[in-house]
Amino acid sequence: MRIFSDSLEEVSTPKKLNVIGKIPSTLVGGTLLRNGPAVFGAQGKNKRRYTHVFDGLGKISRFNFPTSTEGDDSQGSVEFSTKFLRSSWHKKVVQDGEDLPVHVTMGTTEPALDPKQYATLAKNVMFSKFDNANVNVHQVGGLGQGGPWMALTDVRDGHVQFDPDSLATLSRPAESPDSVTLQMGLGLGLELFSNAHPKAVRGSTLNHAVEVKLLPTASNRAHIIRTDPQLRRQIVGSVDTGPGKIPYVHDFSVTDKYAVVVHWPVEIDVQSAFSGQGLLQQMKWREQQPTRIHVFDISDEAMERADGADRPPVASFETTAMFALHNINAFEATAADGSLEIVLDVDAYPDAASLGAENFGFIGNWASAEGRRKMQPLGECYRWRLPMDNSPPASPAAPAKWVQPQKLSAVTAQGRRMKFEVPRINPLVEGRPFRFSYSVVTGAGEGQGELSSWPLMKLDHSQAAQQAPVTALTWAAQGCFPSEPVFVPRSEADPLREQQGEEAGAEDDGYLLSTVFDCSRQESFLLVLDAAHMTELARCYTGMVIPFDIHGEFFRPQSTENKPLSCPSNLTH
Repeated sequence: MRIFSDSLEEVSTPKKLNVIGKIPSTLVGGTLLRNGPAVFGAQGKNKRRYTHVFDGLGKISRFNFPTSTEGDDSQGSVEFSTKFLRSSWHKKVVQDGEDLPVHVTMGTTEPALDPKQYATLAKNVMFSKFDNANVNVHQVGGLGQGGPWMALTDVRDGHVQFDPDSLATLSRPAESPDSVTLQMGLGLGLELFSNAHPKAVRGSTLNHAVEVKLLPTASNRAHIIRTDPQLRRQIVGSVDTGPGKIPYVHDFSVTDKYAVVVHWPVEIDVQSAFSGQGLLQQMKWREQQPTRIHVFDISDEAMERADGADRPPVASFETTAMFALHNINAFEATAADGSLEIVLDVDAYPDAASLGAENFGFIGNWASAEGRRKMQPLGECYRWRLPMDNSPPASPAAPAKWVQPQKLSAVTAQGRRMKFEVPRINPLVEGRPFRFSYSVVTGAGEGQGELSSWPLMKLDHSQAAQQAPVTALTWAAQGCFPSEPVFVPRSEADPLREQQGEEAGAEDDGYLLSTVFDCSRQESFLLVLDAAHMTELARCYTGMVIPFDIHGEFFRPQSTENKPLSCPSNLTH
């Protein structure tokens, strides 16, 4: 399928796209940025290619909704541009025509590395910069705070600064905005892994990072790190993970006062990074160990203190062994007995099988119907309630408290089970009580057989306490494969609301933006949906293939901090 084929074309001068339908006025003046892999191997005979989509070279796509256009713009206007990040990897592979860098990969390469190259691989992992930032984008400090825009990945020094208007690559900071300085003294350490989902909190960016100690008897440490728009950093809180233990954490959650980090019993094996076998299939699934949930204080007072490296979580919990890539949301709530609790929703898996060779991200699985049918089903929503009163951090004197999750299963109106990934919510309710999430059902779904499209799904989390599956709203089109849906809240002046007789302020009052690959036309388009009803409002074909991009953000030049929404009266937690 061409969705995972090389896309070498760039569009430097914004190209006006034909609008089929009508662009809502809310989007006018805004911009959608998407980041994802676009080249999966060196060009030429006998040169290596990646086998996993997460290893492709990063490329930014930009959809701009201009405020004024020439001629008839009654349908609205969209301008499209796309450029590769000018990383050292792009220079080597695309510009210079060389083979893929000998470096750590998520999957393997074809042909595989020669064992004689393993020593070079080990040296490059330790001393060579990894700047293939192909996962996400983020403005440091939050939208409208004036900080630089970064393309992100999960690797310590993989952040690349770029211009959100021209898409020009500007620089890689001398020090990653969320990397940890060497901790000098006994147990010297180096931060090897950060997080591709930083969170904007009151004018700063928070991220999770793992510091790997160089002495085998010393405990590795996980940190919550604060970065301001000037890239000044400080550690807000830390927790030991144990000697040799490197938890794989791709995402975390924040509320108004707390950061919630989940350490799944899936560990990165450092030695596998030097084996050329790919990190995903070499990760260690410790099914006999619990999942650990750590809660850190990120109040203004806590973040102003300078002793973050010595500040443990304010509470720690244990739960059943599971795995997840993406959190959905977390918020503070009042429990039935009047005490404080944190509600945490995660798109989770019952085990780590999703990391194996039948993961949807392994490109070879798309070559045959049999391979597509064997793809591992994706995640479902699990909800944890974390009692914060009298829940101390884990220690020999006070072991972590056990919490049991609730599962919220989604089905179609026909009763088909829907498992999903890359969930998003209305940004105005991030860290606050919420009701709806939006995601991609990246698989055939139970009982569907051969996969013919990926639906976009809207899930109602207010029914989490029920035992029965929840019927989800979906959008799908034959042969169409969407990426992560980005929610844009509808503006008060949007005339579409008045036409539909809807009131302002509802949580699902807005639009979803997704890039979609259309198999019938062998090209990608921008999709605009009404988020409340999951109905299509517009699509704009780009004239080219945008390989499966992973994450993105919608922003306006005048973006300010988010304002809270009032919860619907029928919302229950």
